[in-house]
Amino acid sequence: MIVDNGKYYVYRHLQADTGTPFYIGVGKKEGNTLDRMYRRANSTKYRNNFWNNIVNKHGFISEILVESDDDNFIKKKEVEFISLYGRKDLGSGLLCNLTSGGDVNFSRSKASIALQLETAKNNGSLKVAIDRVKKYRFNSGEATRNKPVSLYSIDGIYINTFDSMYKCSLHIGCSIASINLCLKNKKHYGIFLISELRVQKLDTTKYVLSSGKERKVCMVNPADLSIVCEYSSIIEAERLSKINERNISRSLKLRCKTKGYFWVYKEDSMKALFIKNKKISWQ
Repeated sequence: MIVDNGKYYVYRHLQADTGTPFYIGVGKKEGNTLDRMYRRANSTKYRNNFWNNIVNKHGFISEILVESDDDNFIKKKEVEFISLYGRKDLGSGLLCNLTSGGDVNFSRSKASIALQLETAKNNGSLKVAIDRVKKYRFNSGEATRNKPVSLYSIDGIYINTFDSMYKCSLHIGCSIASINLCLKNKKHYGIFLISELRVQKLDTTKYVLSSGKERKVCMVNPADLSIVCEYSSIIEAERLSKINERNISRSLKLRCKTKGYFWVYKEDSMKALFIKNKKISWQ
């Protein structure tokens, strides 16, 4: 239901010089001042490139169209207004919105991408357009993290198959990004090999060791420079210590603390440790 001072609102952006509508959005009121209550309507952050190009050329004015205490009602109104004005990327109207509004994921339609590629082809900039649309996924396609994967031992013995990389990451205790890296570059993850489901027979000879990831590392107590724990690789250290692999690698490279500890390679553990340009000997 429409009210005069609702918790949620639909806003419209107009070009400052011509008054032409070019964007429809929704927001939620926060705070007591007007600037905070309508922050999203007046914000220039987290806008798409089409929006930024229009604002850089024409400027913008924001208008509040509808207010309500019902979030679902506001989302329906957003869909109605976007449908009324039409989307420029679909060639059906004025708006630079890339979705139809409401509770939808940020994904572009096939028609939208096909139109952009056709226009770029005519303008001689097809390669640039292809690189740009790679950031978006089709509505009908599954996200990459939902790709089924199979898990093998380092000897190529089948262990299990998972419906998604997310479920596999929970089983192993690693990040989705690490699994995706293994799939792309065919690298070991600790004692595991990970393969796409469509691969019938796993060729273990194609897998390579990650550079620097298989060297033994040590967690060091900064108080007395004693070795707290030793791991066979950075990957094993991430899995057992629950410290991100990037943070461990950064500590190894810069000799800085992460989560309150220093990290060094095993072969360097008996050498001098340099911290803030001061040479501190190991005990």
